Amino acid sequence: CVVLWATENSHGLASHVVALTAAAVLMMCGVISVADFIKGVGWTMRLIIAILVGLGNVFEEVGINAYAATLVQPLVTPIAGNPYILLIAITLICYALRFVITSQMTALPIFMSVMLPICAVSNISPWVMGFVILTATSTWNVIYQNTFAMQGFAAYDEQVVYGKLAKSSICFMLVNIVAIIVSIPIWSMMGYIG
Repeated sequence: CVVLWATENSHGLASHVVALTAAAVLMMCGVISVADFIKGVGWTMRLIIAILVGLGNVFEEVGINAYAATLVQPLVTPIAGNPYILLIAITLICYALRFVITSQMTALPIFMSVMLPICAVSNISPWVMGFVILTATSTWNVIYQNTFAMQGFAAYDEQVVYGKLAKSSICFMLVNIVAIIVSIPIWSMMGYIG
């Protein structure tokens, strides 16, 4: 299986086809039973993760990205002249919206498409905006924001206590804000903020 996954570009078999074929072969050979396969995998959590991963495409197709831009840009444009206030405000907006847009893979393109037009107004490099958004969407305050935690939670029959992990997310958020504040003068010296 690993060889087939690694050589996907050569033979054209998609990784999910290889994985499902391997699972079917293991069941047909009696290595694992269908019952083991059904109860041994946290299907509920897998379904939630699959839905969250696909939301970015849905948001773009339905036009939620454009709608979000019309809501956020008027709030951010008045503070575009001060990079400290602007970047911290964007960070805080990302923190808040991550409770609604739960997948980081979904949040990144949405936030970037909403915030990139502000780069021109505020004379901030898209690289800086991307970095700020990437770090600001990397929070895990609740379990549904972290696909790795959800997988661990499902794998251990929901015996994992999430509270301590959530506290570390709060610490990360505070350190992230301090790092952005400290980075602004450096980015300015490098010409990324005008």
